[in-house]
Amino acid sequence: AHAGTSLALPFRTEAHRTSLAIWDVPSPAVVGDPFMVKIGAKCAEECDLQGRRIEVYDGSGDRLATAEFGETLWSGSDALYWAEVELVAPAGEGVVSWSVGFQAADLELPHREASAGFGFATTKPPEHRLTVEVVEEGEGVGGGSTVPVPNAEVSLGAYRASTDESGRAILAVAGGSYELLIWKVGYEAPSRALEVSQDLTVRVEAADLHL
Repeated sequence: AHAGTSLALPFRTEAHRTSLAIWDVPSPAVVGDPFMVKIGAKCAEECDLQGRRIEVYDGSGDRLATAEFGETLWSGSDALYWAEVELVAPAGEGVVSWSVGFQAADLELPHREASAGFGFATTKPPEHRLTVEVVEEGEGVGGGSTVPVPNAEVSLGAYRASTDESGRAILAVAGGSYELLIWKVGYEAPSRALEVSQDLTVRVEAADLHL
């Protein structure tokens, strides 16, 4: 004969975790103009998120747009469902902070709701074409440097670009006063105040710190 017995087995269940990603956000965006962003979500357990809803909110919490994930995963990912969402830039210039929320209430298995923020700048419509040529500091044929500096980051207020193999970057910008900054590892270039009131071409000499 054996006496009956029992043993408590405590454990805890947790909802699946989800993470969000936002990419291809233009910055700057033109005030009042529509633009597209890509938003993705992934379950830590790689659940099927097809048809799940995401919502975009402005800084005051007002809903701006709603979208649903399609059946196609983002190329090269294991379980990143994504959607392309159309938004409209605010009417005023400045820096904007918006957010994305993932709605998980309708999933068969419990999932945590997730949110993530993203930001961008807004500017007036571009009026002028600015060409920035970045070359190595030094003497070349005719008394000027001719050695281009490719892949240098060019910053003009909210505008960003990188130089190509010829050391040239082209930006479409609104008129105004700016500070022109050039950055690349191993190089040093002075900042420059720039007044843009027409199409301009600016040459910047960057010192090669390896020499």
